[in-house]
Amino acid sequence: MNKNLVNKAILLAWITIIYNIVEGSASLFWGISEGSIALAGFGADSIIEVTSSSLVLWRFEEEAINNKHLNLKRERQATYGIAILFILLSFIMFITSAYQLIQQNHPQSTIPGLIISFISLFTMFFLLYEKKEVGLKLKSSTVIKDASCTFACIKLSVVLFIGSLLFWVHPSLWWVDGIASIFLAYLIYKEGLFTLNQLNKLHKVV
Repeated sequence: MNKNLVNKAILLAWITIIYNIVEGSASLFWGISEGSIALAGFGADSIIEVTSSSLVLWRFEEEAINNKHLNLKRERQATYGIAILFILLSFIMFITSAYQLIQQNHPQSTIPGLIISFISLFTMFFLLYEKKEVGLKLKSSTVIKDASCTFACIKLSVVLFIGSLLFWVHPSLWWVDGIASIFLAYLIYKEGLFTLNQLNKLHKVV
């Protein structure tokens, strides 16, 4: 296995982890303080992406140091755990968003959501390109799955940005944050379901 590519996969994982810890913490803080479920849910998704990138480190770090191969069964089990987290998060977001709409609550401000999602789009596009390239060259399902998580984050960033922008331009659209949250929940659920399907196909092949 190409050691330079393995080292690059590890570096990309560390960049993703550090960035998402900062992004997730900021999103959760501002989402809760400003009453934005969409932003808080976006922050929770960032924490899941930290877990996904941690899998890449776990998968390759020992290989990079000792040229050993890790147990792929454990890799699949950990990836299954991530899929379940995605699905649980989507249900929590859906229920909370529905309650927000019924109560006609809305965030105090969506400016933090605009800023965070804007920065996220640029960062995630860069990471997606690099991860896909490394994953294909290494033929690593772990890195490719991690790239899928990054792509999901891009879709979430787009939804958050559009929802935040609409509410900022027209504050009378009190329901935008709730609708954006439900759409985010749907995208997160699809990502979890896609991961489970991929694991089932891989299990049949192996």
